[in-house]
Amino acid sequence: MHGGLLNVGKACTKLEYLILRELGSILRGNALCIFAENCRNLNLIDTSYEQLSDNGLLSFSELKYLRVLIAESCPLLTTDGIVNSMGNKKLKHLNILGCKQVDLHAIQRSIPNSWMPVRREGGRRNRRRRREYV
Repeated sequence: MHGGLLNVGKACTKLEYLILRELGSILRGNALCIFAENCRNLNLIDTSYEQLSDNGLLSFSELKYLRVLIAESCPLLTTDGIVNSMGNKKLKHLNILGCKQVDLHAIQRSIPNSWMPVRREGGRRNRRRRREYV
């Protein structure tokens, strides 16, 4: 499966949306680099609930069309890693909720033009479907 994923990254150079949620062990280190190198038109990336590290995120920093990054509950991401790799991007949406090593207030100060969801305190959860961002 991992080899097939790498082949998709190499063959689909016009790919604009990349959703790799909850792939676990299938998504290994160089897969994200392959997508970032070959799929230069990516404007939405969702790697939520993965072992995405700061180095993996750095591979996305060269994508000039990237507008939406969803990296929810990625335990390896840090505040410095996000600021260093996404600080100069013109993101419309950035979701890093649940990333335990990330200070959301520092990210909002460093990447002011990006919209980030707000963590709700108590009350009922909103169960509506996710909104389309692009």
